[in-house]
Amino acid sequence: MFLIIAEAIAIYLYLTLVFDRAPEAARLLLTGKLSGLFWGGFLGAGLLVPVAIEFYSSVRDAGVSQSLAPLVAGAFLLVGGFLMRLLILAAGIRSPLMVRTPFKVRPGF
Repeated sequence: MFLIIAEAIAIYLYLTLVFDRAPEAARLLLTGKLSGLFWGGFLGAGLLVPVAIEFYSSVRDAGVSQSLAPLVAGAFLLVGGFLMRLLILAAGIRSPLMVRTPFKVRPGF
């Protein structure tokens, strides 16, 4: 449960860094086309649901749900991790390089 919270903090720090360097990509994730997948898919299903499952299983008595909870939470974490990687790649916008020397940069590889 603490590692999931640490991941949420890491995502917050990543977004603050991205918002300074590539604001268009951050806006796509937070309020743009990808915001539904980000808020509902990654943060909701990928972080909040596993934390809730782990918390509920920790305060509940041992039983079948105690042994099944880590499997279900792990499945949600896998989906959330996949969505995180997908969203970071999808939000990547090619920005022109800011170079101080006067030469032209050709787009592409």
